[in-house]
Amino acid sequence: MPNIADDMKDWAYTFDPVSKKEWIEQVEKDLRQTPVASLMAEWWPGEIRQPLIHQEDIMKGVVRLPNELFQSPPRITEWIDTSDILPETVNKNIHSALKYGAEVILLKLDTLDKVPLAGWLKDVHLDMVNVQLAPGTFSVDHVNDLIPFLNNGVNIRINRARLTSDEFGKIIDAISSNKIPASSLLYVYDIPSKGIWDTTTAALFNQLIDDYHTTDSAKNNHQFFSQCIIALQADQSYFKHIIQTRVLHLLWHNLLAFYEVDKTANSYLECHIISNEIETPDQYLIRASMSGLAASLVGTHSLCIHHLAGENIEEFYKRTNRNIHHLLNLESNMYQGIDPLAGAYTIDYYSTHWTENIWEALQQKK
Repeated sequence: MPNIADDMKDWAYTFDPVSKKEWIEQVEKDLRQTPVASLMAEWWPGEIRQPLIHQEDIMKGVVRLPNELFQSPPRITEWIDTSDILPETVNKNIHSALKYGAEVILLKLDTLDKVPLAGWLKDVHLDMVNVQLAPGTFSVDHVNDLIPFLNNGVNIRINRARLTSDEFGKIIDAISSNKIPASSLLYVYDIPSKGIWDTTTAALFNQLIDDYHTTDSAKNNHQFFSQCIIALQADQSYFKHIIQTRVLHLLWHNLLAFYEVDKTANSYLECHIISNEIETPDQYLIRASMSGLAASLVGTHSLCIHHLAGENIEEFYKRTNRNIHHLLNLESNMYQGIDPLAGAYTIDYYSTHWTENIWEALQQKK
């Protein structure tokens, strides 16, 4: 009986290379002489879909993200809104999330004033889970209020979209003068998926660069990049989400290289999957599964599937949302330290195109 393994050693690709010109000619022949350009359309608002992308269009080689992004799955992150909820209910929700594998707890609250932290975190082992507070408002007046939280091993998320540059500078100065451990603060930069995305993202990274220089003036920049979180809201378009996330990775690593900052081990890229009002629980579950897969394929560090809001939502759906993480991790076997999408022409083309546009817009700031 022939040895199939030995036969495969001698097997090689036998297809002759085809030039882009020959490819177009064949496509137009199959289209009965209709030009390829007739297939052009908007992929999403503001972005023209190229109907045919060939290896010749990828002149700068394969886009390959760092291997370390694909050595472990995204951390299971739970978003809990504490507004108008009793401390014991918040505590119950935290324990429920931990029971099903949550690794990061994000607690949304209105303000840091009179926070019942002890009630929220009763019997929660902070050495086993990362707890982050996300206040709706934060100002320099709250700086002294940080100390009891930081002493309890909790991180504070400062949402940059809610602060002016002047307000952010005052907060940094106050933190520095009060000798508050800056490593416990996280600077969150929210990136929507909609709109003219490259322009929006360039503006956000310009703000991040300004913040870097602000912390530099306060002599507090040695760990700035390790405190940043890029929070991307998952787009309902599977491929758009993939491309956007790859662009964010490329921008981030180029920024670190530009400022000669060593690669940071922090989880800088966070994906939030949020339901909309017209979705049923089952529809949202399907979309969350697709977005979760997209986030995992592109090396997202932290994945937060927001549970459906409203009354009479079965606990089953919360458990299933979390199980999306487990299925991706345990059954897909894709976390092997290798970028699974490297070399995909269409993805490389748009990732490079957007990254170059945004990077060019950052030149003035850097």
